[in-house]
Amino acid sequence: MDPLQELLDRVKPSTEAESLWLKNIFTFISEHLSPVVCSSAPSQTGNHNQQRAWAREAELAVPGQRALPRVNLLLIGCLREGRDGEYRLTDASGSVMCECLSLSPLWLNRPVFLPHWNYIPHNASGQEEAAGFLELIGSPVLLCPGAEQGLAAAPARVELSGVVGVGEAGRLLRHRVKGQRLSMFGEVGSVCPLLAVAGTTFFCFTLTDESRSLPVLVQDSSRLSWIQRVCVGQSVCVTALRVCALRGWRGNNILCVTKRSELHADYTHTQEHTQEHTHSESLLLMSQPAEDDCEEAEHEEVEMDQSAERIKQSKVISYQGMVTEVVSEGAGLYVLDGKVGLCMAYQPAAKRKLRAGDRVELHHAHFLYRPCPDFPPSMLCTCLRSSLRVTAFSRAGGSPPDNRCPGDGALPRLLLQRNIDVSDYLWTCHLSSQLAHSLVQGVWSQQCVCLLSWRLMETLSRAGGRGRRDIYSEMLDEPHTCPVTQYSVSSAVCQYLGVSELLESLQSDCWSSAPLSSLLPPDGSNLTSSQIKGFLSWSCRTLSSEPRGGDAVRQRPLLLGGVLELPSQTSEFKHSMQLRDATGAAACVLTESSEEEEGAQRAVFNSAWIGCLVGVVQFTMVTERFLQSDFPSYQHLDQDRM
Repeated sequence: MDPLQELLDRVKPSTEAESLWLKNIFTFISEHLSPVVCSSAPSQTGNHNQQRAWAREAELAVPGQRALPRVNLLLIGCLREGRDGEYRLTDASGSVMCECLSLSPLWLNRPVFLPHWNYIPHNASGQEEAAGFLELIGSPVLLCPGAEQGLAAAPARVELSGVVGVGEAGRLLRHRVKGQRLSMFGEVGSVCPLLAVAGTTFFCFTLTDESRSLPVLVQDSSRLSWIQRVCVGQSVCVTALRVCALRGWRGNNILCVTKRSELHADYTHTQEHTQEHTHSESLLLMSQPAEDDCEEAEHEEVEMDQSAERIKQSKVISYQGMVTEVVSEGAGLYVLDGKVGLCMAYQPAAKRKLRAGDRVELHHAHFLYRPCPDFPPSMLCTCLRSSLRVTAFSRAGGSPPDNRCPGDGALPRLLLQRNIDVSDYLWTCHLSSQLAHSLVQGVWSQQCVCLLSWRLMETLSRAGGRGRRDIYSEMLDEPHTCPVTQYSVSSAVCQYLGVSELLESLQSDCWSSAPLSSLLPPDGSNLTSSQIKGFLSWSCRTLSSEPRGGDAVRQRPLLLGGVLELPSQTSEFKHSMQLRDATGAAACVLTESSEEEEGAQRAVFNSAWIGCLVGVVQFTMVTERFLQSDFPSYQHLDQDRM
């Protein structure tokens, strides 16, 4: 088929003028931009050296990641609004979801061609989005009469009448008048994520002025796409707002978007005296945690050692950075700039998953210092008032899905049900990744590992759930409160070790701090060479899993997990049980408190324990050493003669 006719069949211009315009654009593209204009096969031409340099640059920006493949394709279609605020590129053959960095309303419902884009395939099979989605890089080019290519110019300024500021709208909000509609302008203070509750999809954003802020509720399906157009710090005007009662929120009255509402971005009110208002005065834009915050947190950490747990207040900040590591997509955990952790589990999962190399902008994020010893000291956590906007798409394809935590979000679902402290959630996520490696492979599914980790956390943690989350208060109330407003910091967080790691630590570390002279009696300096050899030939050492219990392998309490089983026929410990995981096995003697003597322990055995998966928290480790030595005297003990 003729490529021009194929283009016309796909776009289907409605008028003769549009058809003529498409023919002119097709001629321009064919002569200057690309020898291929279709949406099916890549071009075999192009500068391969430039493509290799582009890929090398992308991989250097994000070490360990492979660059997205590049093809010389120009996609053509119409950008239309889909369901739940998404955008789709459509033609006669179908449609695909699109992600935009900055979207203009002038692009909608018009034929466009996309000179630069990324295609990201979907990992899950059998889902509606299995075909993947597009990331639009730069502006699409309009293919309709009178449109300027590139859309570099902003929409013409619109003069609106009857527009009121946030303060005046607040006064009108207190006196609800049936059928009243108002237009309000202000600066966007926060943008809440898209929520789906009881079959209704909605989101909220706030408009602020120098004195106060007001929330705006958007639940009309034709206006949900505004969530990609409103940005924190932007001056906007929203028309045709009505006052409605929001059941379930103490504030009750709220401004609600109607079908006749319009959003005007970069709006400037003509009757307002211009006044400098920098957004950095109200929100702390940062590239790294402030030094005084860390110093204060470290001081609190010293005090915390005297008491097992301390409750701390988070700080609300804004942050700009690059995603450098995807710790667990399923658990909503990432690393920014190689040093700042990011937890997004307290928000609904976005359709587009973050990739290493994405540049992001966070607003109203909670800064936490050392909430969990297994994560970076500086952590950011998002809540239902936080917003994350991708400012530049990654040129890397991302790593394979993390098999240590299910991609279906098992842990975030448990978090939604139980509403636990963020410190406990982070530790549970780390424990889940450790158990996925140490448990017997092929026996436990990913979901079972997550549930097991959660059960261990609930058993070891003193605090339980905090009740049901109040989503409306979390998004709308002032002052702001949410599950991450406060968090606990504890010095008694257990450290999980596999059996083989524990055995290696015993063999390498437990004797390093014990000099040979400590194995001799007090009068060891008077011993002969043969006596010294006899004392050093066998020795044992006892270590505790609790740091406060004396000698310990680690600075934190230890946690082991595995299956109890009978020893093998070749084992030298035939009269004891053994604890086994996927990394190794260790002989163990199970004890219980003696009723006859206070504080004493006695060995115990129960055949019902065989084959049971157990977690071991309090235990004592005994290690033996058999040493062949030849020291002439006590003074030669520091020489290597073993």
